[in-house]
Parts: sequence; structure tokens; C-alpha cells
Amino acid sequence: MVLLLGALRREIAPIRRQLVQLEYEEWSGFELYRGGIGGVETAVGRIGVGKASAAAMTQRLVEHCRPAVVILSGIAGGLSPELELGDIVVARSCVQYDLDVTACGYPLGEVPETPSGVIACDPALAEAVAAAPCFRERSRLGRVLTGDRFLDAAGKQRLAAERGLPGDVVDMESAAVALVCRLNGLPLVVIRTVSDTLDGRRPRRFGRLVGSCGDSAVRCLRQLSEAGLLS
Repeated sequence: MVLLLGALRREIAPIRRQLVQLEYEEWSGFELYRGGIGGVETAVGRIGVGKASAAAMTQRLVEHCRPAVVILSGIAGGLSPELELGDIVVARSCVQYDLDVTACGYPLGEVPETPSGVIACDPALAEAVAAAPCFRERSRLGRVLTGDRFLDAAGKQRLAAERGLPGDVVDMESAAVALVCRLNGLPLVVIRTVSDTLDGRRPRRFGRLVGSCGDSAVRCLRQLSEAGLLS
């Protein structure tokens, strides 16, 4: 079983349409779809926006579906000036940039009294996805910074200027999902599509770009299946 996650309905809609033998469940207003893609047993869940919702729903879905691999796909803001609209960052690692207990001697982003700060994603899966022909022309491996604020261009530029916590893109869910997957011993792949650049540019057809995240998740699943990395 592979569990595909997205924060928004638009992000998971293209995945749902590709499921064979579709089954539907709902929990507290959050959708879960089950079926198959390319012969792989698949579940698709919406986890909502923000770290609390993402963590709660991911844990719920992990316990309910018992997946072997988790794939999270969605939009993110670009922090690197090299990233253009539609570029894809496959996460090497994720970190909560707004978790700040530095006054007590902890590194920025570290959860006190745990080994969880910068959380690595599965390196073999990440490298296989980034190198896939369907991704590699516009993809790169990098770090995702996660926080509970939507950052405009000025906010992203301030965050990018903080040398102590470098990152390639910023979102509101990835580090929370990564923490849940670490605690459950599950391999995670995070694919983030740049929806707004460091200087504030956004696509004219925003909805189409958001929908492309679901297509990226399906391509990721197919690539890992063909490479024999889901067995």
C-alpha cells in the first residue's frame, strides 16, 4: 500500500481520477480514496493546511491504511532565486523553521528532548524520483522549510536571508508529515512544485499548477514502482 497525501482538494483531485476500483471514506470532513494505480494498491488522503492538521491527519491515515511508503505532493514558495514557476523540489530533508527554542539552547527548528530537528526523507527514493525522466529537467533535490504562516515575497526574502536555516522552498505541511513518518518508521517522499518565486511572481493559471501536483504524485508512484522500490 502506498499512501499519497495532499493538503488541498485540488492537489489530490488528479490522483483520485486515476484510481481503479475507487472506494471513498470520510473522517471529520477529510476525504480518503482507495484503489489502485498501475497495479499498486493506493490510498489518497487530504491532510489540510498547516502543521497541526497535517500531523493529525497523517497519523490517522497511517494507522488506518498501514502504508509501506508515503508520498506527499503539493505547492510551495520558492526560496532560491534559481527556482522558477513550476520547478520541482524533491526533499532531501524537512525542518520546522518557526519552531524556535533557541533561548533554551536548542538549535532553530529542533523539537526539544527529541532527535527531531532536520528530518531526512528516504534518500534512495528521493534520488530515484529526482532522476526520473519525467522530473529531472525541472527538478532538484533540496530542503523544505515548514511553518504555520503563508509567506509573501517579503517574508520569503527575510526567511531566505537567515543563514542559520537554509532551504529551497517553504510550505506549511512537509516537516509535520516528515515527523509523523519518522515516528512510525515509514519512508517518505516529498515533492513540492514552486507556485511563487522568491521575487513574488505567480502563475496566471494558478489552479492548473496546483492540479499538476497530483499528476506529479502519480508519476512519482509509477517511477518508484517501475524501479522496484515499492516492494
